[in-house]
Amino acid sequence: TATKSVYSELGYIFDGSYQIIDDMTFYPEKVLSAKNGTTGLIEPIEQSYAVHHYDGSWADEYRNYKKNYHNDLYSKLKKMKNFIIECEK
Repeated sequence: TATKSVYSELGYIFDGSYQIIDDMTFYPEKVLSAKNGTTGLIEPIEQSYAVHHYDGSWADEYRNYKKNYHNDLYSKLKKMKNFIIECEK
């Protein structure tokens, strides 16, 4: 994209790391938004500063379907994991 090209020309490395380029500071995603865009879960790290609450209402229908599918699958797998842990006790 054009934006990615501009950042590349500035020397930005697309690896999600903390970077200072000229007078701009780039923070890792989890620092400014500790919310998992796929599951909707808040997953902060020690350096998290803020949580950007959003539900993706701007996204197209397919993306929202995928998000709901992943959320449902994640919830079921988590329940299965907890059930197995309880059975092993």
